[in-house]
Amino acid sequence: AAAARGLLGARADVRGADAAGCAPLMLAALGGHFECVRVLLAACAPIGQQDDAGSDALFDACRSGHAPVVRLLLARGADARGTAVGRTSALMHACREGYVEVVELLLARGCAADEVDDDGWNALHYAASGGQLSCAALLLHRRAHVDALDARGDSAVSYTHLRAHETDS
Repeated sequence: AAAARGLLGARADVRGADAAGCAPLMLAALGGHFECVRVLLAACAPIGQQDDAGSDALFDACRSGHAPVVRLLLARGADARGTAVGRTSALMHACREGYVEVVELLLARGCAADEVDDDGWNALHYAASGGQLSCAALLLHRRAHVDALDARGDSAVSYTHLRAHETDS
């Protein structure tokens, strides 16, 4: 955070981005650097700025499991329902990685458990494919459709079976 303050004091551009469109706020969120995120937000870093893949700071914090940063970004108005390339959502990625606290935060903000990506996968498919039973249980408690089929005609249960087979080998 001290480095961020120093750079901002030297008039660094909080909107600047690298060749892939990744901005300082996104990098800080991805790394879980809470204080740095707070400093960048105070300097008016755009909370919804997206990289070339459609990810923003909230998406990055969710996919890396940094619940305190997720909570801060949501409190500052980040869009919990945004999607990236392939219509994947932060909820889907948090479910795949098993970040239960992040999943709870997103569901509390109205994220739809049954929203699907371009392959027809919903958050339950992601949780099942990652072997994340706690996340799957949360989604089912929120009435996710257990029998929803993806574009190939497979349900989340199919991916749970495949995951179990992989771990048995």
